[in-house]
Amino acid sequence: MTRNMLLIVGLATMLLCPAYGGAEQFATLPPPVTLQQALDLAEGYIKKRGIDLSKHYLNSVRLTHNKNYKDGRAWIVTWELIVPSDGGQYFITVQMDKSVSHGGGR
Repeated sequence: MTRNMLLIVGLATMLLCPAYGGAEQFATLPPPVTLQQALDLAEGYIKKRGIDLSKHYLNSVRLTHNKNYKDGRAWIVTWELIVPSDGGQYFITVQMDKSVSHGGGR
């Protein structure tokens, strides 16, 4: 197969495979929760829980697709340590129903 053909087959597999959320997940774009709302919800969650991020910086906010999320999609908001070390990142998950949870951190 040519390189272009392999690329097309790979993209089609990602769009149609349930492990990637399946094609049905792209039918309702844009997401019900905007990037700005996700960031606001994540910051509110951190403040409410008293999580100290004074030694961290906001690294990214990205939309992810996963069949385990309620809507098949969620925003992942990531804070990284200013001084790199093992662990210490905070990952805040904001689902499309506006529920928020976190992982990581020390």
